[in-house]
Amino acid sequence: MDLIYKPFIENTKESIEDYSFETWTLQETVVYLVFVIGAYLALVLKILPDYMKKRRPYTLKGLLICYNAFQVFYSAYLVILYTSYIIKHGIICTSCPRGELLREVTRDIFPYFLAKQIDLLDTIFFVLRKKDNQVTFLHVYHHCIMVTWATLYYLHKPSDHFVGVGLMNSFVHVIMYAYYGLSAMGPRFAKFVWWKKHLTKVQLIQFILVISNLHYQQKLTPCPIPAAFHYFCVLSIGSFFILFMKFYLKSYIKRSIPKNWTALRTIGAAAVVIAIYLLVVLKLIPGIMMKRKPYQMKPLLLFYNAFQVYYSGYMVYIYADYVWNFGIFPFRCPQNNPDIIGTAVNNIYPYFVAKHLDLLDTVFFRLRKKDNQVTFLHLYHHSIMVLWGWLYYMFLPTDHFVITGLLNSFVHVVMYSYYGITCLGPRFAKYVWWKKHLTKIQLVQFVLAVTNLYYQQKWTPCPLPVAFHYFALGTLLSFFILFLNFYFKSYKLRKDLENNQRDVDNKAKMGNMNGIKSGCIKSN
Repeated sequence: MDLIYKPFIENTKESIEDYSFETWTLQETVVYLVFVIGAYLALVLKILPDYMKKRRPYTLKGLLICYNAFQVFYSAYLVILYTSYIIKHGIICTSCPRGELLREVTRDIFPYFLAKQIDLLDTIFFVLRKKDNQVTFLHVYHHCIMVTWATLYYLHKPSDHFVGVGLMNSFVHVIMYAYYGLSAMGPRFAKFVWWKKHLTKVQLIQFILVISNLHYQQKLTPCPIPAAFHYFCVLSIGSFFILFMKFYLKSYIKRSIPKNWTALRTIGAAAVVIAIYLLVVLKLIPGIMMKRKPYQMKPLLLFYNAFQVYYSGYMVYIYADYVWNFGIFPFRCPQNNPDIIGTAVNNIYPYFVAKHLDLLDTVFFRLRKKDNQVTFLHLYHHSIMVLWGWLYYMFLPTDHFVITGLLNSFVHVVMYSYYGITCLGPRFAKYVWWKKHLTKIQLVQFVLAVTNLYYQQKWTPCPLPVAFHYFALGTLLSFFILFLNFYFKSYKLRKDLENNQRDVDNKAKMGNMNGIKSGCIKSN
């Protein structure tokens, strides 16, 4: 047990060249985490629930007010602490902490490390008050990951990479525990927490900013953290974004079932959106930009592409979950069951929104004067997807297109990752060597989507209207033809031309070596 109670800041050593703290080995850190997280899970999932089974819930009002007030002020202290560090060293720390600076960094990490252990009390208070609906997978998972992260950060790999993360997380905690504190004071204070749903929005924005900060920090610092630790952090934040987005949509964006939308009305509404889109990107913006220099928009594009990656990742999650529960070919008939159609509508809505957000791609191309990107394929694809979204959501909500949404969202994760990396500049070009494979993935997507729609229509007890079914198949096939044409023109034809040019150059070179150039005797 000596390992568990090993002091957090001790065993320092000093050499002639440098001063550093003796960090824990990975094995020691894992043992600590197993002990803490294991004890936490046993307590909140087994011991306390069994203890409370035949007892009334504790009120704990006074204790909760004091606890939440402490958390607000403690988190505010961390905000001040990390803000002062950033003012001194910058939001992207490019120094490698050693000696006195490492001492300062480790000293500043400790309060954050301690905070993540204290946060575990949230769950204990929920269980003691029998607020079992609050002890969700998201809640428990989030606390376990944050304890893991803070422990690795402090005990195993102390660094200033996460100062920006600590600042943003602590700021969110100031707001969150302020809400908890007001809620603990009783119903008459409910009017002061009208902003509850906006708290989740702040958390979602935090995750996007954190991912961006971690990415830049790892790329720009002369002393990056181990790749495994970096990707663990990035993936855990990505999982938080997906889970919090799911919570937000389920809790606050309850979509009503669209009614009385005929096919004609739906197509008319989609046509208005598409017409405005085409007018803006083909006429208005080109006219405005005619005598202007292209906008750079790098920070905006980084944020936009990061958002698209995580939003698409969220849709991959919800559609994969749906497929897991109901199969690749759902045999349910939403039209005959209000509960099923309600679920279908809630799952379709994020996709419907995504197809409208995607139109910003063209707007950004125009504002940056990347006119070569605004092709017929680009405009046709975006316009058809908007029309498809309207028909799918407003006219005939169904689970026929779950696999299509899953495949399309996965492709968008890859595609917007590519766009995001290219926004970082030429020196990151080596990370997008897989560009040409993106079109291959899109082509495979269309083949799989067509196959799925064909068999879904054939086997389901409630097939789509024939016109809608053939419209979907026809558009997917047209996408396949246009993307295949793009692929051959962009990669195959270009490769053939390059090979032909290389052959010509080689023949010319060999000709010169033999005294002959272009079939003529070399003159002396």
